[in-house]
Amino acid sequence: MAKKSIVLVDDEPIVCETVKITLSSRGYKIKTVEDPSGAIDAIRKAKPDLVILDLYMPNIDGASLCRKLKEDEDLKDIPVLFFSGSSKPVDVMSGLKAGGYDYVAKPIDGEELLAKVEAILGLKK
Repeated sequence: MAKKSIVLVDDEPIVCETVKITLSSRGYKIKTVEDPSGAIDAIRKAKPDLVILDLYMPNIDGASLCRKLKEDEDLKDIPVLFFSGSSKPVDVMSGLKAGGYDYVAKPIDGEELLAKVEAILGLKK
């Protein structure tokens, strides 16, 4: 089975590296994007199985980015998992209403993240 690919969009390099290590350890192919303004192009080029978006980033927030993905005919079917330092219901709903599939609060628990990724990608054990 081919490795599933994930594009991670987060403006914090340490978060990108931590998540990349966690997901790579389970065989996922990870592309990180630290500048959200280039995220759409990176996603279009990578054609990932999943996009993980930070909700709060400079220039464009994750909810707006998700809406742009869902409006794009070529990208609309890619599932989006949000994550953010906020676990407030209003933020969770913001991500889900924008078209996100699920939401994980930071600091990210590696096992929780892996479980959600596997559930979204249909790889439950």
